[in-house]
Amino acid sequence: MTHYFKYKREKTGTCNICLAQSKLTWDHIPPKGGIKLSEVEQKNILQHLTDSKNNNYVLSQNGVKYRTICSTCNNGLLGAKYDVVLNAFANELSLFLKTSLQIPQVVKFKTQPAMIIKCIIGHLLAAKGDLENNLIDHHFRDYFLDDSKVVPAYYKVFYWVYPYNSIKIIRDIGMPSIRGDFKSKFSMFSTLRYFPIAFLITDAEEYSGLNEMSKYCSRSIEDFVEIPIDFTKIFDENWPEYGENNFIMGGESLQSGVSAVPRVKHNRIK
Repeated sequence: MTHYFKYKREKTGTCNICLAQSKLTWDHIPPKGGIKLSEVEQKNILQHLTDSKNNNYVLSQNGVKYRTICSTCNNGLLGAKYDVVLNAFANELSLFLKTSLQIPQVVKFKTQPAMIIKCIIGHLLAAKGDLENNLIDHHFRDYFLDDSKVVPAYYKVFYWVYPYNSIKIIRDIGMPSIRGDFKSKFSMFSTLRYFPIAFLITDAEEYSGLNEMSKYCSRSIEDFVEIPIDFTKIFDENWPEYGENNFIMGGESLQSGVSAVPRVKHNRIK
């Protein structure tokens, strides 16, 4: 089976976030400042899951990026406002994962969870090569563009430690709400995972005992709250979409999903 990438459109088009007709800009996912931008080998997520040994990949010189949103949404909102908070949180968490010192099982980090959620949902809106007006994107846009909306309606945002060097971006897949129970209600999931943190946005009430970031949001998106990080709760790199006790369904947006790893440059033998 041949899979292909859809991560950019024409230079001028409709912004995935605000829907304005504008010059489209490249959105780095995850954002610059929270991860070192390097050359990556990226595969379509379906190619990765169904034929992971296939060496057909696309090289990107400075990380995973999508040309799908306007400069106002990219630089004025994400870059200037929300990326700063997410990057500070990710960088602080990275120090704990990189240390050789013994750390407690659970550590609390002071951050702005509502700003982080805005950031994640904004980047996930950008992570579609084709513009979609489905109900999920409508909800995501409505939440992202309204500062008065602190917690996204209809969705929960879960998180866990992700100690891997790969990047996973997947939009709008259906999975059983209870993992391994194929008779349970199907829910919709989107995920962004990169070192050191993974996020899962879903309309399920809970999922596999994951900690919920959205429950730590208070009355204002700018409020600081201490949120716990459990350093012992680590899942497989391809979890939750992959595994014998699970199956997924998806539509056109899967063609924009990415699995990327830093390119390994081999020295030539002289």
